[in-house]
Amino acid sequence: MGALAIIAEAFLYPGPGRAAALRAAAADLAPGAAHDAFKAFVDGVEPLTLEAWEELYTQTLDLDPYVAPYVGYQTWGERYQRGELLAQLNRAYAVAHIDTSGELSDHLVPVLRFLDRHRSAAIEPVEPPLMEIVPAALESMRRTLSKRDSVNAYLHLLEAALATVSTPLETGTTPPPRRPPDPIATTEGRRA
Repeated sequence: MGALAIIAEAFLYPGPGRAAALRAAAADLAPGAAHDAFKAFVDGVEPLTLEAWEELYTQTLDLDPYVAPYVGYQTWGERYQRGELLAQLNRAYAVAHIDTSGELSDHLVPVLRFLDRHRSAAIEPVEPPLMEIVPAALESMRRTLSKRDSVNAYLHLLEAALATVSTPLETGTTPPPRRPPDPIATTEGRRA
């Protein structure tokens, strides 16, 4: 299991023994910013009771959440481009055997699992390229959550995900931040 798959597991609903499993998984992350942020997340949720962690999860990512954990929604809102992305991801997940864990296909859990698999195997890309929209979506979520709840443990998890998707495997360097594709420009290009 690669770094993105490990981080994806932390975005699942809390359950008994999950904090201990995440602490053990942290050992598989390479030293660096993602590892440190992931460990800070585990340090933040491990002392909580399961009920308190469930409440934090729900408040942060679920019912009327502080941040919606959907990459397409973060990028385009409810515009049709999100629907196109959902359909493309559903097709790509079927080929790559990605479990959505009952979530929409643009939820962080299946997206991170797909990107993890994409990094380790030859999987057909999704348009627009996820590596162009995921970092911007994660940064938007991180910014929103830091304004709403600056001590929320999920801030660390978002930072771990952002550090991991922003670091290409080939060079180990962080690319400059990319803006998400402009939905208006995309619409104009399709009409032409």
